[in-house]
Amino acid sequence: MEEEFNETEYYKIFNCTSDPSASEMFAYFEHNPGGLACLIIATVITAVQTVIMIDGVIWISKNIPHAERSTSMMWLYSIWPVFCIVFLCGLYIPKAALLSKAGANLFLFPTVYNYLALLVDYFGGEDAMIGKMKDDPVKYNKPPCCCCCPPKKCRGILKRRQYNVLELLVMQVAVVQPLLLFLSETFIIDGTFPMQDPFNYMAPGLYIQILTVISTLTAMQVLGSFSSAFAPRLTQYKYSTGPKFVIVQFALLMCNVQSTLINFIVGAVSCSNPYPYKSRDSMWNGFLVIIESLIFQPICIKNLRTLKGNVLFLPPQLKKSSTYAGSLVKAGGGSLLEKALEATDLNKATEKTPLSIRRSRSSSNLKEGYGSVITV
Repeated sequence: MEEEFNETEYYKIFNCTSDPSASEMFAYFEHNPGGLACLIIATVITAVQTVIMIDGVIWISKNIPHAERSTSMMWLYSIWPVFCIVFLCGLYIPKAALLSKAGANLFLFPTVYNYLALLVDYFGGEDAMIGKMKDDPVKYNKPPCCCCCPPKKCRGILKRRQYNVLELLVMQVAVVQPLLLFLSETFIIDGTFPMQDPFNYMAPGLYIQILTVISTLTAMQVLGSFSSAFAPRLTQYKYSTGPKFVIVQFALLMCNVQSTLINFIVGAVSCSNPYPYKSRDSMWNGFLVIIESLIFQPICIKNLRTLKGNVLFLPPQLKKSSTYAGSLVKAGGGSLLEKALEATDLNKATEKTPLSIRRSRSSSNLKEGYGSVITV
């Protein structure tokens, strides 16, 4: 005889006051078909994204000839598939949902750094960037924070000191966000994090969420100012920066600000399927990020898994080919490879020159070429 389902006992366990183990969650999927459907959808998307990531990383490593540039592009290309992988772990193990958010942030921070490094690489180094931007002031009256700032006051010439300060304002997320996540987990274990009442001003949770938003918006503000200032100059040389900025900007937004908004929303609604767990805000955030990857990964494929917008000059023999490596093979390799390497460095520097050395070169050596790291 089939055992009758006790709905009262079910909601006694799954009432948003605790996180079940993976085995308990799977045992009750029979009575939570929505949760099972969400898990299956997330698993399929993650599997597809993983295959896309592996294919794209291999393509970039083979077809973008300069090591530092290809490395930065691989970080950008992989960010959404990695988000899918780490958040899927949180969906399978509800007790580790907040830890999966920490894992996503740990990958996000070096990706933000590599985005800045890619912009600098397009210029040919920090010295070249500062020299070429001396006539183009950086405007800070950009969203999300300073769009109402007077244009004449919110602008300035980019100098080394200012660039270093702005870079720190971006990279502060690498320190602030892990610290806030650590404090969140500490208060959750202590039982003082208000999961059911996120607006409780007497508890630390509200202030942690506010600091998370401030930290994220600060980084987004500086990235937006950099991108809008650099784009006109780099676009002249056929470099594509806008889509890459969108990839990083929305990764910051979805990984941090979205989770804060969801935390406030779920605190105002009753506990229900598909995630009747204590960490339902992290579960919802993880599932939504996986769904959102379907929007942003095609942008990565179109703008990172290509030579267009990522290299400066194509020798004539390469223009009819879709890949750099494939063209070398078809052409016999020798003479074409020499032309490719010449285009790789208009100042006769080798690809093996360390990034730290290239950054220290003065802009006076880069007048004729567009930086010592210009690639084909």
